[in-house]
Amino acid sequence: MDNRQLSYFRAVYERRSFTKAAESIFISPQGINKAVHQLESELGVPLFEQTAIGLSPTVYGQYLYTQSGPYVKQHKDILTGLEELRSRNTMTMTIRMAMGKCDVLPPCFFTDFMRLHPEIHIHFFSYSDDECNQILHTTNDSIGLCTSSRELEGYECIYSRSHRLFLIVGQTHPFAGRKTIYFRELKGENLLNISFSNTQEILRDWCGRLGITPQNILTVADRNLTMDLIVKGLAVSFHAGDFYKKFPICRVDFEDFEDYLCQRIFVPKNKLDNPAVKLFVQYVHDRLDNIPAHPESNIS
Repeated sequence: MDNRQLSYFRAVYERRSFTKAAESIFISPQGINKAVHQLESELGVPLFEQTAIGLSPTVYGQYLYTQSGPYVKQHKDILTGLEELRSRNTMTMTIRMAMGKCDVLPPCFFTDFMRLHPEIHIHFFSYSDDECNQILHTTNDSIGLCTSSRELEGYECIYSRSHRLFLIVGQTHPFAGRKTIYFRELKGENLLNISFSNTQEILRDWCGRLGITPQNILTVADRNLTMDLIVKGLAVSFHAGDFYKKFPICRVDFEDFEDYLCQRIFVPKNKLDNPAVKLFVQYVHDRLDNIPAHPESNIS
């Protein structure tokens, strides 16, 4: 029995649902279900049972929830305290980011900061959208660059900007000569590069209602293939930001669909006094505060 299993168990107990618990801590329902079942196997007792009114804790589950609260809090407090001691007054930062999210920041955003402050050591880690949100939620020790639409407990949001989603197509594609299209016109198109994370519920809902399914699921690591398919008119894709401008690709807006990719930078509240983090926060405000919230919402 470890702290991760207990945290997952407590989330399910409080919400009486594996799905709702998984959404609250940014993991898959399958992942949290597996962790709780492993905990039940290790303890040798059932913690939940399915009743006519839904998921209900057993007497063992009730006892474990009551007794585990102080332990889970103490475990988190110990880790936080050790991290504070380790990082206090050091010129080191860890930045965890969702893959591809640097594309919507100004060019050379991080490298310019590193050149300005060569005394600061930065460690970068990248993840999928949902993995990044989950890790930030559980670690509380790093600067986060992600698309979470929710506030993160223990963090302060120092920057938030929304990027409107649009379609990108090759210059020879029939859509290339149009400023706008209707969402339903995507039906039958070779659609790719859609990451249906928790941050894209509106997009997922529209595709589902209209029976539009992406034929290709690629990641940021497959960017060269993605852009090659679009440039040659073999596929179309959703996009946000200006990265597409590096290629012979056309932007087409939607006449009847509007959704935004929210880009946010979070800083742990327990790091705000760290000298390196202070410099980074000031740099973010200096570089990004004058950028409008919805720069693409009034395109002619």
